[in-house]
Amino acid sequence: MKKFEYLILDVIILFSPFLGRMFYKNFSMPNVKYFLISTFLASIIFLIWDFLVTNRWWHFNDEYLIGLKVFNLPIEEVIFFPAVSFSCFLIWINLKKIFLGSFSSNFISLFTILLVALSLFLSVYFFRKKRFYTSVVLISQVLVIIFDFLLETKLILLKSFWLFIIIILFLTFIFNFYLTSRPIVLYKESYKSGKKIFSIPIEDFIYGVVFLYLNLLIYEFLIKL
Repeated sequence: MKKFEYLILDVIILFSPFLGRMFYKNFSMPNVKYFLISTFLASIIFLIWDFLVTNRWWHFNDEYLIGLKVFNLPIEEVIFFPAVSFSCFLIWINLKKIFLGSFSSNFISLFTILLVALSLFLSVYFFRKKRFYTSVVLISQVLVIIFDFLLETKLILLKSFWLFIIIILFLTFIFNFYLTSRPIVLYKESYKSGKKIFSIPIEDFIYGVVFLYLNLLIYEFLIKL
């Protein structure tokens, strides 16, 4: 049973949002075409990233894997990205119907400038210390924010987006705590800042947010076309 734990986690992630149907009668699904495109593009980018750093920045514990691999990645890890994407899209699609409105563009613009500046500064700082995982997630955060404005999706202005981020951070805590505390995923400490919330590297929270932010902005861009 131990070897199926990561795969079971993927299944739980994939199907748990459907519990929303029990409590919310107007439960909606995303546009299938645009969802598939956005999930495919975002997942490919992150799978390539994962492929390049697995067995360097982190590795997977074979005791919790069924043994099937795509290149150097466990099949469970390959499934993880679209499973997370699908579940979080269901949250997003239904959340944005309920929580309407935007924050002041001046306030968010100032906040965004400060966030980008801080992320760039910290990225350079950690790069010079060879803490590459920390550096790359911070640069990735800057890039998705820039793309959000270039594509004119401007999700960062929406109240529903920030509520979505809070929910995602909470879910990241739950699922990543399981992955890192069992441990299914093991990290090489020299590539990280060393800051953790329990067993979860702080970088994992940014990693998850950037992945889903990229998913959403591609989806919302396609919807507007």
